[in-house]
Amino acid sequence: MKDSETLPLITRKAPIKYYHNQNVSRFERRRREKNKKQYYSRLEELNKLYEEDEKLMEGITKPEENEQSTDRLLANLSIALNLTLLFTNLLASILSGSLSIVSTFVDSLMDVTSSLIIGICLKLIKNTNMFNYPRGRNRLELVGVIICSILMGIANTLLVMESIRSIVGGDINPVMDVPTLSIMLGGSAVKVILCLICYRRG
Repeated sequence: MKDSETLPLITRKAPIKYYHNQNVSRFERRRREKNKKQYYSRLEELNKLYEEDEKLMEGITKPEENEQSTDRLLANLSIALNLTLLFTNLLASILSGSLSIVSTFVDSLMDVTSSLIIGICLKLIKNTNMFNYPRGRNRLELVGVIICSILMGIANTLLVMESIRSIVGGDINPVMDVPTLSIMLGGSAVKVILCLICYRRG
């Protein structure tokens, strides 16, 4: 029996064969590295989801009241401005008879419709029952955006068809006077201001 003082403090063992990459092809090493990165990435994402679920169940995380109130204010302001632009663009379309101004009226109509759809989605998200929907219903906003995009696409397609019909028929006779020009410039200025506000809001 050997004396304990002569025994090594650390016993070194050969590395496991699976992790030994010297005899593995380059393609296999790259595949292993890629799989390892995906594994740790998904593990980190899963841990974050577990933490969020735990906080939601404990009632720790609540929507920030100030942020939501600001979003509601911007949404209401957007609806009010779009309703005003809707009627002014309708008046300008009647006065001018121009398809380009009719397109702005259709655009205003789509803005109002989009605001209503997004507002309904935000209200549904806010009133989500966390017991029935533990992960929330934040994806409803994306569904609303998809619906708005489809409606805008249909409206633009109809405008293109009407423009082609007017070109073929030769019945193009727009009238551009001072009231119509003032309405269009005022609407553009309002949209630019609203765009800057929303951009600064993020």
